[in-house]
Amino acid sequence: MTRCLQAFNLKRIWSGVTLSALLSAAPCVTAQASDWYAGLSLGANQVSGADHSGWNSDAVCYPGFACFNQDPVPAIDGYRWRYASDLDTGYALKLHLGREFGRFRLEAALAERKNDLSHAQFLSLTHLDGSPVGSSTSTASSQVMSGLGDYRVRELSVSAYLDFPDAFESITPYVGVGIGLAEIEISNVFFSDVYSDPTNPNAMYDPPLSFYNGHQDEDLSDVVLGTHLHAGIDHPLSNRTTIGLQVIWTRYGKMRDEGRYSVHPMHSIDPDFASHTEFDATKHISLVISWRRMLGR
Repeated sequence: MTRCLQAFNLKRIWSGVTLSALLSAAPCVTAQASDWYAGLSLGANQVSGADHSGWNSDAVCYPGFACFNQDPVPAIDGYRWRYASDLDTGYALKLHLGREFGRFRLEAALAERKNDLSHAQFLSLTHLDGSPVGSSTSTASSQVMSGLGDYRVRELSVSAYLDFPDAFESITPYVGVGIGLAEIEISNVFFSDVYSDPTNPNAMYDPPLSFYNGHQDEDLSDVVLGTHLHAGIDHPLSNRTTIGLQVIWTRYGKMRDEGRYSVHPMHSIDPDFASHTEFDATKHISLVISWRRMLGR
């Protein structure tokens, strides 16, 4: 999605809209009858995907890389890296407002999904053109640390459902499809690289090894498209309320953003030096308990 979509800040929508605001958006209903309903869904959310890759235009040749031993040091166009990610089971929460049209329903929803995200494995590091970085004979080495925080999605979506009220005596199965705009936020995208030479602590480097240190700790976000498939069952608690179980399959597109470094050797050339980060598309399976109440009856 383009950056103009990010101006549509879903985080503000989420913080400013409550269930009561959803209800006020419905047309005026009478006390006798209404096809409108409101509801709440809450449950578990399992995710796959979100492998992490990135690149920058870093022109520095580092002590551990093969180019460091060459004279003259060759020009560097930048670096690419990739990590496999791991996502823990999290939660899914949805507030929804809909209207029935016989067996069909249309529904608008505000949803949040949250899972813990971490690096499972470092996969690769290359130059920007894809060539290997190689290793040098320098005795200097670096201590690299990286990490991730939460994978959080806030979404505004619209779904259409088809009910099968005559399938069972007291249970109504249904299926549905949906589409929405989602803001994905990934917190604490962390990277630290600290150089030293424990083998030869008195060795002189020009520039000193501390010049090569790097540090980044940022929250990244993007607005992406979400698509949904729904299947579930409802059981009536009264003539106005139902409770049920719903399975939601969801796909969110790739998330992209730029991040700044608090410490980096390129700051001597470009104080706003940035990295470009991408997280692969994710697939979610949510199992939620869903409560619904008819309005005005």
